[in-house]
Amino acid sequence: MIQYIQIKFYLMVIFFLYLIAISAYPQGTMYEVYPNLPHVEYWGVYFFNPDSGFAVGEEGIIIKTTDGGASWIQKSSTTNNTLWKIQAFSYNNIFICGFNGTLLHSIDEGENWEFVNLNVEDDFLALKIIDQQTAWLCGADSILFKTEDAGNNWVRKVTGFPGYYRDIDFYNATVGYICSTTTFLVTEDGGKTWVSKILGGFNTVEPLSENIVLAGAPTGGIYYSEDRGDTWIIANNIFSGNIQSIEMVNDTLGYASANFSSGHYFTTDGGQTWDFGAERIGNNQITFINETTGYGVGTDLTLTKTTDSGYTWKRLIVNQGINAIYFLDEVKGFLLADMESAFEYNGKIYYTNDGGYRWEALDSFENLDNNINSSIAFHDSFIGFIGATKGIIYKTTNAGTDWELSDTTLVVLGFESPPIVDFSFYNNYGWALISSIFGGSRLKKTTNVGNEWTLMPIEFTNTLNNIFFLDELNG
Repeated sequence: MIQYIQIKFYLMVIFFLYLIAISAYPQGTMYEVYPNLPHVEYWGVYFFNPDSGFAVGEEGIIIKTTDGGASWIQKSSTTNNTLWKIQAFSYNNIFICGFNGTLLHSIDEGENWEFVNLNVEDDFLALKIIDQQTAWLCGADSILFKTEDAGNNWVRKVTGFPGYYRDIDFYNATVGYICSTTTFLVTEDGGKTWVSKILGGFNTVEPLSENIVLAGAPTGGIYYSEDRGDTWIIANNIFSGNIQSIEMVNDTLGYASANFSSGHYFTTDGGQTWDFGAERIGNNQITFINETTGYGVGTDLTLTKTTDSGYTWKRLIVNQGINAIYFLDEVKGFLLADMESAFEYNGKIYYTNDGGYRWEALDSFENLDNNINSSIAFHDSFIGFIGATKGIIYKTTNAGTDWELSDTTLVVLGFESPPIVDFSFYNNYGWALISSIFGGSRLKKTTNVGNEWTLMPIEFTNTLNNIFFLDELNG
């Protein structure tokens, strides 16, 4: 019976969870069927508190959460333009900027959005709220707007320096900065006048004090200045390019994300030096609500969260690199996810207790040498097995709560250490199929429900995908 449950739920969940379905939506947007969210690139994120927030992105997509990212609901934006950044004066006064002069406004906690016409068609790329009344908006072709009445009116400003304004931020009401393709602008009088300090090229800016400021460059450099941009030092060893977001958690700890990077940067000395971290925590924007809780957004429906000041990050939606899935019943199941190395999720096991609506990483699982887990099957309601690369097998005897190594006999086929791709069980007998994508397959066999496994002498020359035994002899 357990075999039929496996097949039924495997097919159901693969359809509703894993495949990124191209559905007949009017805008042609790719959606995750389960959860039902647009599979687009997300560029902006904003949270009122650790639980309530938004992410915005391509094709006018707005999604909202009220439970700390455990679930998300799409909201209508009435536009197909890419939405870039989101900021809020309050729950009932929220703004989103985007391409083609898009500025959206909500007065009901983001449930409904209206277009604010500023009579421009160029892209808005940055939106920064300074205090309860003041905000700045900038973008392509030297676009610069300011509001001093919490967004009721926006007044166009002129710096005198043309360029593609990528970011704007203020340390206080008087000291502020603009990143441009042609220059780096500084104001010391609240934006009345601006001074060009260096040639342009920065993507993002993060003021730390009245004099200290950080900036991120498309080349991958993070720059540090102690004199409001008069002089700079490069503070990191460049591993990859296009720094998109810099966010300080406190006076010493901060993070930077890179759009074309396989990881992120972090500082523990107030931005003077930066080290490289392997996880991609949100390659387009990261934000911290307090000193412990932060969120990141990026490509391919990337939504990440940390609750320990950024030392570990959790991917809120597991939608890439899924190798196998198995349900014991209609509510409890397991998922093996081998995220690409950029996300540092190799060899993770996820579990659900609500039919697949929410998935949590099984932290108790210890992966030997960070092998890729490739298959999962259960002998009965309590005893189960996971197959990994190199022919390694893990076993549980308590319905997946704990896993331990069952067999570590390494298998090599040609130049490859291939994975176990399938299991089959009959009474106390079991078979594990090891298969190489370059050709060749082997079998491991147990006669005592996985207490011991033996590598069978037969070698197949073909790449085999599945195995099934009717009894201890016929399969």
